[in-house]
Amino acid sequence: MVRIGVAVLLWAQSINGVADTAVERLQGVLNGLGSLSAEFVQTRLDLKTGGAVVDAKGQMALQRPNRFRWTYQIPYEQIIVADGERVWFYDIDLEQVSVRSLADSMKDSPAAILVGNEPLAQRFHVTQADTVAEVDWFSLQPKVAEGGYVSLEIGIRGKVLVSLRMVDEFGRHTELKFSSVKRNPTIGADHFTFVPPDGVDVVGMESTN
Repeated sequence: MVRIGVAVLLWAQSINGVADTAVERLQGVLNGLGSLSAEFVQTRLDLKTGGAVVDAKGQMALQRPNRFRWTYQIPYEQIIVADGERVWFYDIDLEQVSVRSLADSMKDSPAAILVGNEPLAQRFHVTQADTVAEVDWFSLQPKVAEGGYVSLEIGIRGKVLVSLRMVDEFGRHTELKFSSVKRNPTIGADHFTFVPPDGVDVVGMESTN
């Protein structure tokens, strides 16, 4: 019994050591990230056929802390901008802008991992899941149930973000694949500001004032 107990203890310490190493490595990659720009393709897994369906394509840029711009071109044009205090959602076809506080938007969004300053270990159990084609995959399990997703995987090649996978509470799988990635490029501050165009409807402004 003593031998078994010691073996279990050593095994647990080994697992904890791997977990610590994983979170430290991923946190180190994020800590060195000041800005990022990339193109992206968003796909979802069709649960009926098992095949991947392209949902959206576009470009993204971010600047830590708490600033980003996502420009969707397919299937319809939409711009999402976080200016450090608010998040603006501009639907070009509908000529409508909605705005929410950054805090409300970030609490349910995986984007908080990339643009926020909160240590990963506060919110997630982090393990290194696998390495495939020189991409290290990290699994992030929320310590407390998140509003929009139940699990995340981040793919990193060296220090370059390659992919972000999410599973929501309904079992739907979504993946963002990044290309033409630039780590720590110089991005002007005006890229993360948004002024609603003349003539568009703006919804939610009063709740953020």
